[in-house]
Amino acid sequence: MNKTVSEECLEKGMEIGLQNILLRLGRRRFGPPSDDIENQIRSIQDLARLEALTDRILDVHSWEELLKG
Repeated sequence: MNKTVSEECLEKGMEIGLQNILLRLGRRRFGPPSDDIENQIRSIQDLARLEALTDRILDVHSWEELLKG
């Protein structure tokens, strides 16, 4: 099924919002991400993956460990 323009815009906004939340929480927990880590997070377009990473952030000890899962 094709998405409407509104649905695509909403999904893109949610994607950017989750990326921002993930980076913000990660900065508080692990310190600033490297450029590579930030680029990896910014390249994730799968909302389910972004949600899973956000859920995992309290269970891991580094950016690298977070992105392995």
